[in-house]
Amino acid sequence: MKKAILLFLFVLSVSASYAQELGVFARGNLSIGTQYQMIEFSSENLYYSGGGGMGLEIGVQRAVKKNLDLVASIGYQLNMALRYDIVGDDDLTSSALFNRKFLSIGIANRMDINNQSLAQIVLGAGLQYHIPGRLQRTQNDIKLDDVDYRSQLGFYLEGGMSFELSNNARINPTVRYRFVSFEAHGFAPDAQMLFDSELVEYNGNGFELGVTLIKMLK
Repeated sequence: MKKAILLFLFVLSVSASYAQELGVFARGNLSIGTQYQMIEFSSENLYYSGGGGMGLEIGVQRAVKKNLDLVASIGYQLNMALRYDIVGDDDLTSSALFNRKFLSIGIANRMDINNQSLAQIVLGAGLQYHIPGRLQRTQNDIKLDDVDYRSQLGFYLEGGMSFELSNNARINPTVRYRFVSFEAHGFAPDAQMLFDSELVEYNGNGFELGVTLIKMLK
């Protein structure tokens, strides 16, 4: 983990020092996972996914050549599902909470629609190093065993639009597909049978609906 962070900081510093066009950006997203798990509830079941949630990332970008940018960022994603119900005299709660931190590095290619348009098509791809938190679950007020996961390398593909707001600012609404799967650790072989097999290999794949605000510095 320390080596990954040091490498990430090195890439940022090199990008900043040699950049002809340097920008900073912030990106927010809402995610939909491709696989969901279930917790039984008193009335209706609670569904949650390691690939869903909402997130925020900040980073820098530099122009490699015209309309081709190298991008690097650090981010945080939170996935929380909650159900609350009153059954007789009992207040019952079921929940699932999972988060992950991540480092990203990739490229983004902007393609002109025509010479007069202020909009461009954006296509991108990149690598992500995910540092997952602990999966915490509660079923009808009964706390289930927490699950820890190993850090994992993943990647993403992205497509969308880029709109010029001013000479040095842009906004990019995009759709990103993320590929990553987390492996549970710390269990004896027999203990794994106590968990849903889908939690031993926790699927973090998902679609992100994101908006990026970019400010060019030079």
